[in-house]
Order: sequence, then structure tokens, then C-alpha cells
Amino acid sequence: KILGASPVICTHLIKKCSLQLEEATINDLTLPLHESSGDNPIYDIELVEAVLKGFVTQWRKLYVSDEQSLNLIIKVGKLVDSYLQVISTGASMSVQKVMSLAKALPEFARPEHDKLYKAINIYLTEHPQMSKDDKKRLCSILDCRKLSAEACAHAIKNDRLPLRTVVQILFFEQGKHGGKATSRNESQQYQLQSQATKPTETRRDTQILLQQSSKADDAIRRSGPSSTSQMLESQQKSREKEVRKTGSDTVRETMEEVRKQEHTKIAIQRSKSERRRRSK
Repeated sequence: KILGASPVICTHLIKKCSLQLEEATINDLTLPLHESSGDNPIYDIELVEAVLKGFVTQWRKLYVSDEQSLNLIIKVGKLVDSYLQVISTGASMSVQKVMSLAKALPEFARPEHDKLYKAINIYLTEHPQMSKDDKKRLCSILDCRKLSAEACAHAIKNDRLPLRTVVQILFFEQGKHGGKATSRNESQQYQLQSQATKPTETRRDTQILLQQSSKADDAIRRSGPSSTSQMLESQQKSREKEVRKTGSDTVRETMEEVRKQEHTKIAIQRSKSERRRRSK
């Protein structure tokens, strides 16, 4: 435009720039127009937007579903958001121009909206006389779900933001914490259920062992003193197998108690047998 080039030449140059946009820096985009002053520079936003749209068009044509292609457009997205922060300081910058440039990027080019939020905050700071409708329109391009915890904390206390935007941020933040709390509660409930189930299974195993012990004791009483030791050894081996199978500490403790009772019974029976022999 400065050199008075024809529309065809301008279109060709825009296409060339679009193919190299990922290599550009913020200084490459913030060249002021020749009619702007040093104190209040005017940037050719329409030109940057045209280059950006050309890049997005070419990217879609050459897109390959891999991480490199996605990183490429995300890199350009960060560059554009940095450019938005610069132009938002301009006193004559309209809301419509900022929104148009911001929307020229596809949504997936901004996995997070912190830089975009910063650009919006700069614009709201530099244009305090904005109407409520313009504030709502400008903030509508912000996705509250893509803000980091730090950006959310700042936005909640930012009195320049429309109340509706603050409420949306609070809503999504509450949803995040609520989801974590729900997941935590479900985990705690699962643990409690597991703890409640394990003692039940342990008690069931213990009852089985006690029933087996009672049956063995009856067999001991019916048998003579000579077979008592064999019965006890067989019973002990059976119980030890059951303990290894269940692996329960409670069962082990019960087994120790049963074993002590058996030894006491054996001692009493031996004492009785000895008395009988002496009496004869």
C-alpha cells in the first residue's frame, strides 16, 4: 500500500507472507502505518488479519494429523495473541477489529486462553469508557474453561470484567473443584466398602475354621489317647494351609488362639490319662 502496488501484487505478497507466518516475530507484525504518530501508533490490523487467514487456509490444505502440525498453528496462535496485546493499547482501536482478528484463529489453535485474557484486560484498562454491551461482546471471545488457575483467580477479582463473565468463571471453577471432590468421595466410598467387605470375609473364614475346630474336638473326644496326637497334627496342617490361602491377619490370630486351646486340652487329657494309670 505504501508503494502503491496493484491489488494483484498485494494479494501475491500476502500469500507469500502467509506461508512464512510461523517464522514471524511480534516486531514483524507491529510495524505502524506511515500516517501514525510515535505517541499513538496505528497498526494495519486488516493486513495482519489477511495474512493470518491465508496461513489458516494453507494450513488446512497441508494439514497432517500429527503433533508437529498442531504445534505449528498453536505457535502462530500465541503470536497473534501477543499482537492483540500490543494493539489493544491503541486509543482508536475498535472492539470489532480486535474481535475479528481474535476469531480469525480456529479454536484448537488456542489450547489455553491466558494470553487472550491478558489482551482483553489490557483493552478494558485502556478503554474505561466502554459500554456494557461492548464489554460483553469483547469478553464473549473468551473461553473460561481454558483459563489457568492463576488467570481465573485474577479474573474473579477483576472489576473491569462484566459480571456475567465473572459468574461463568466461578461456575466452571466450581465445576472443576466439584468434580475433584466427587472423585475423591467416590474413592473414599470405595475404600470404605472394601474395608467393610474384608472383615465380613475374614469373619466368614474364621467361622469356618472354628466349625472345623469344633468337629475335630468331637473326633478327639471319641478317639482314644493314642490317636490324639495324630489327629492334632492332621488338623494343624489343614489349618495352616487355610491360613496361607486366606492370608488374613485376623485368621492367623484366631488360629493362634485355637492352637493354644488345643495344647491346653492335650495337657488336661494327658494329665487325666496319667491319673487313670496310677489309679489302676
